[in-house]
Amino acid sequence: MNTPVIPTIDMLDATWFTHTLHAGGHLATTNRVSQATATPMGAGEGMASLLWRVALSYEHPSDAPSSVIVKAATDDPHRLFIMQSAKFYAREVRFYDELAADAPIRVPRCLYAAIDPETSLFVLVLEDVGQLRHVDQLAGCGFDDAVQALRTLAKFQARWWDRDLTDIGTTFLPMDDGFNQFVVPMLHDQNWPAARDACPDAWPDHVSTFLDGYVAKVPQILAGLMGPNTLIHNDYRVDNLLWDGDEIVVLDFQMSSIASGLLDFAYFVGQSIPKEIRKERFDDLLDTYLSELAANGIVLDRDAAIDKYRRALVFGFMWPLGLMGSYETLDPRGRELARTMLDRHLAAVADCGALSLYP
Repeated sequence: MNTPVIPTIDMLDATWFTHTLHAGGHLATTNRVSQATATPMGAGEGMASLLWRVALSYEHPSDAPSSVIVKAATDDPHRLFIMQSAKFYAREVRFYDELAADAPIRVPRCLYAAIDPETSLFVLVLEDVGQLRHVDQLAGCGFDDAVQALRTLAKFQARWWDRDLTDIGTTFLPMDDGFNQFVVPMLHDQNWPAARDACPDAWPDHVSTFLDGYVAKVPQILAGLMGPNTLIHNDYRVDNLLWDGDEIVVLDFQMSSIASGLLDFAYFVGQSIPKEIRKERFDDLLDTYLSELAANGIVLDRDAAIDKYRRALVFGFMWPLGLMGSYETLDPRGRELARTMLDRHLAAVADCGALSLYP
């Protein structure tokens, strides 16, 4: 099998897009791209991938896309090593290449996907859906938006729920895989001391004690995330969702993994919804998720779901710690987001007594 040639952004000119759109059937062979103008997105934010919006013009009128999103590997060697080790780029390319067509939800249409398995350099050309409505993670989403997001999540997960995922598990690693057994303790040891020192008054004493002993509990915590398994998004938050009327477009499948679907549920409910709404309407939110699963042929016991939700929240200290660990380097909005994530997470953990699961 020949190793694909992964183009750099300077190679993605009008000729390249003409050939690619012709090959994919997205542009009539009697027409050509006359100009391709790339504009960087998110520059300087330490993103795991490089992004560009590319405006396309054509020699003749066409219903081909007037702009696309190009996603490529980071040019930071440290981040590239992490993304390669975790197979994050391989996960997203494989999702769009093999799984997206079977997903019962809307995702950006993929016009081109290629990856070099040796280097993890890759290119994705995706439908530009940036004009759709988004919800600010910092503000959080309201109840109606949350219901729509959870219905979308349940539809997605039901497609792969409790099936034999051995084949895709070589790319979409199970959460209790040896990679996470190694990486989770390492990240905790990096982030927890920095997070504690940055905001010493933010941590209740019993939480600090628990986090001091977190690493020893990692095997048990990861085991608690498994079963019944499905393909999870693993970064299901409002920043990765766009609203198009009654439909949600789900973005970013780099972290997709195999685990209990309640890991996605806990992350969304605990981080993307203001804590007052989450506390007041939790039963309704869970019922929405379980009802949509049932409508798609998946029956999950409510008590079992709550148990998995609580276990997911214990693992979920990784979420705010990831930001809090770099608190000193964040801009003012980043710091506000880090504190908001931590505040929401601590409240969710306290409200369900999740720490009692791992004494």
